[in-house]
Amino acid sequence: MCVNTLAMKKTTLIITTILVTAALVWAGIEYKKVRWWMLQDVEFKKEWNDDIEGYLEKPVFGQRVLDLDGKKIEIAGYVIPVDISSGDYVLSAYPFSQCYFCGGAGPESVVELNISGKSAKFKTDDYVTFRGNFRLNSTDMLHLNYILDEAAVHKTDE
Repeated sequence: MCVNTLAMKKTTLIITTILVTAALVWAGIEYKKVRWWMLQDVEFKKEWNDDIEGYLEKPVFGQRVLDLDGKKIEIAGYVIPVDISSGDYVLSAYPFSQCYFCGGAGPESVVELNISGKSAKFKTDDYVTFRGNFRLNSTDMLHLNYILDEAAVHKTDE
């Protein structure tokens, strides 16, 4: 009997996806899908900083953003390499040419990625969905306001 291997592979992939999804739901691991507009619930106020002897823009997070702090989230965006050799990346709502660092978007449009395992390599503007633990930062000026700890690739747009 001839078996269509492509059909078997697709069926196996579908069944595996269903089982993994069911296992995650059963285990209570649910990720909130976050859209970039949700992260715009933040205002910035100037605050004096003795370390730099100047003013910094300190975030004042709105309730929508505060509700995400410490939660498991899923967010998609454009990967911006910061230091490829050490595995430091940022996820942006916009491609590199329009992002916070080059294109004038606001700090609410980027999320610092603390990638689990640090083995993945990304190119500028790879469009990727990550899952991880969302954390707010309003005190450490060496890090972004939004941080995704234990970030793991959920899917890529290839």
